[in-house]
Amino acid sequence: MRILTKEEIIFLNKNNVYKYGGNFVPPYNLLHEGPLDYLVEAVVGNLFGEPIYTEIYQKAGIYLFNF
Repeated sequence: MRILTKEEIIFLNKNNVYKYGGNFVPPYNLLHEGPLDYLVEAVVGNLFGEPIYTEIYQKAGIYLFNF
């Protein structure tokens, strides 16, 4: 299973802004980077050595509800 990295998320955001319009504020188009860092870590997070989110739909839900 392939998980998006912080750089890939920023790249997708930048391309969507340029393609569909809007303002991209360099370098990352983020007011605070902390929530994105948390999101990337939460998706691959472990609890007592076991993955917290094992299924792809659970990981997708984390992207949807936490960013």
